[in-house]
Amino acid sequence: MTNDFVSEFDWDGGDDAFPPENTGLTGDSRTEARLCAVQGLYQALVMPKDARDVAGEFEAKLGRRKADKKLFRAIMNEAGEGTERFKLMLEAELQEGWEWNRVDPVLRALAWAGAAELTANPEVPVAVLVNEYLNISKAFVAPDEVSYLHRTLDSVAKKVRG
Repeated sequence: MTNDFVSEFDWDGGDDAFPPENTGLTGDSRTEARLCAVQGLYQALVMPKDARDVAGEFEAKLGRRKADKKLFRAIMNEAGEGTERFKLMLEAELQEGWEWNRVDPVLRALAWAGAAELTANPEVPVAVLVNEYLNISKAFVAPDEVSYLHRTLDSVAKKVRG
C-alpha cells in the first residue's frame, strides 16, 4: 500500500511536508509554534546541532505556516542556551537505570521543548503549557510515553517556577 500523501510531493524538486502557504497543521498559531519547536529540537537531537542554529534554518519554512514566530524563537533560544541544564533536569526524571540517550528522540524533543517554554514563557499557566505538549505528544508517542511526559513536565515546572 502506498501513502498518497507522501507520494504527491516532489522530494527531489524541493517539496517538503510543510503545509501550503499561510496554513498550519493545528489551526492555532501558538500550538503551531510549539509543534515547530518540537520538530526543530528533534532535528537538533538527531543531527546533532545547536537548537539556535536549527531555529535559524527553520525560519524560512515558518513563513509557510501560521506559527507564532516570536514564541517559536523564544522556545528555541531558551532550549539552545539551556541545553545542558534542561538535559540534567530531564535526566533526573528518568527511571533508575535509564539514560537520556536511550529515550526516543521524539519524546526527548517534546520534553525539551516543554521544559524550555516553562522557562521562556512564564506568563502562560503551567497547566496550559503541559496540556499543549501532551496534546502534541499524542500524535507522536505511545500513551505510556504521554504519561511520562506529563509527570516530567509537572516536575520540571515545580523546579523552574516554584
